[in-house]
Amino acid sequence: MAAGLDPKALRKLGNATLQVLEKHLSPVSNTSASVLPTVKPGELASQFGSMPEKPQEYNSILKDLEKKILPGVVQWQHPNFMAYFPANTTVPAAMGDLVITSIGTLGLQWASCPIATELEVVVMDWIAKLFGIGGPFLHTSKQGGGMIQSTASDCAVAVASAARVKKLTQLLQQSGRSPSEIADLRFNSDASKLVTYQSTCTHFSGEKAARVAGIRCHKIKSKLLKKTGNYGITVADVEKQIKEDLAAGLTPCMVQLNYGTTNTCGYDDLAGFDRLRKKYGLWIHVDAAYAGSTWALPEFHPRSKQVAAVADSINVNASKWMLCGFDTSLLYVRDKRPLLDIFSATDNYMADDVDVDCGAVYSPEFKDWGVPLGRKFRSLRVWMVLSYYGKSGIQKSIRNGISCADFLREKVESDPNFVSVARTDTSLVCFRVVSSSGRNISREICDYCTTQGYFFNPSVLNGDVFIRVAFGGVNTTVSHAKKLWKVLQKGQKHLSKEEKIAAA
Repeated sequence: MAAGLDPKALRKLGNATLQVLEKHLSPVSNTSASVLPTVKPGELASQFGSMPEKPQEYNSILKDLEKKILPGVVQWQHPNFMAYFPANTTVPAAMGDLVITSIGTLGLQWASCPIATELEVVVMDWIAKLFGIGGPFLHTSKQGGGMIQSTASDCAVAVASAARVKKLTQLLQQSGRSPSEIADLRFNSDASKLVTYQSTCTHFSGEKAARVAGIRCHKIKSKLLKKTGNYGITVADVEKQIKEDLAAGLTPCMVQLNYGTTNTCGYDDLAGFDRLRKKYGLWIHVDAAYAGSTWALPEFHPRSKQVAAVADSINVNASKWMLCGFDTSLLYVRDKRPLLDIFSATDNYMADDVDVDCGAVYSPEFKDWGVPLGRKFRSLRVWMVLSYYGKSGIQKSIRNGISCADFLREKVESDPNFVSVARTDTSLVCFRVVSSSGRNISREICDYCTTQGYFFNPSVLNGDVFIRVAFGGVNTTVSHAKKLWKVLQKGQKHLSKEEKIAAA
């Protein structure tokens, strides 16, 4: 048994592991495997006894992997997995993780692994240019830039914390405090009157971020916007709430806007928010975790540029629709200094920071841009994916997801038994299904489709249940969308027939 990472053992055991994965993944990609495991809570854990006292043979571990682990997996890469949002992984992403773990490097700071930092700068600028946001969001601007976080929730916490310190610093300066007083009080002053604003359709991670940052969260009711045919808020909605809060003695601090809400992929109306940002000294964060990937397509650049014009920070999850695998959450900031103000820290046991004056392009100390000190070499995985597929490969995958959704959208709009609940233009489709009597049977349809080998979730909008089908999976094609449509129609007829029998 090899101690540590022996190259010969890595090859031998790696080949054996890949054979198990090939056996497991082959039926997943061709849909002959089930999407969901047939298990009950606690059933899987009951297979495991006490921790082994002695080392186990690797072949025995692989047998347990096949017998005890893989049967409990929800197959997110299955063509019929259409729940939540996609979380695509690919061959270069998997190989990237293998290399990352095998190298075993730790990105504490530039000095601990120079290529980890510099490659992150390179790929983040690549993607910013691909998205068409550029400008101050590029590291080469020496003003802002991007970093790779674990999840959108981590991004939200980071920017909410930075927004709080930035606002408290402004208030302390206005009160005439000295620089030495401000240096301490900006972290310790009461922030309970600071407010962040977001719509009722904003992902709940936004509210969690406000709690962590210690600021209030005021939710503004989303409404159906004529411009998009989906749900969002406008600058007038936010300013109305701001004026009420100012009258109540509260202090506006931040707005979290949506470019693609989780429930229906709605867009907040961004027009006018740059004016609002400047008028009230607000931090504006745009959550584009899912839909931001569409900015890889040139026809979506007018939208990305509109986002870049109003945002202080932007988040896009490359793990969802850009083939990079989990965990790859991209956070861009217009100005890096607020992050540095709250997160910069070091000690004698660390190497000297190489970006002391914050002017270096390729050697930022990312430990000072967020909470984590130790950082995984995620940029290597992203680089491998971007290099393997190129711009055209990424764009092809995104267009495929949209094409799948376009097919289903067209069918839903042409069938009176299916009712669109929100207009979408990405890979998400939102609709209700009604029986022949007009009863909403959306939840029953979801259950029926599960029995037919599909997985997607019902949700609720304005008190009514609806179905959200999220295409964009790397193995899902228009042919799968066509098969799904037949199953949906069959389910509607089956449930309508059962309803008539029960009523007789």
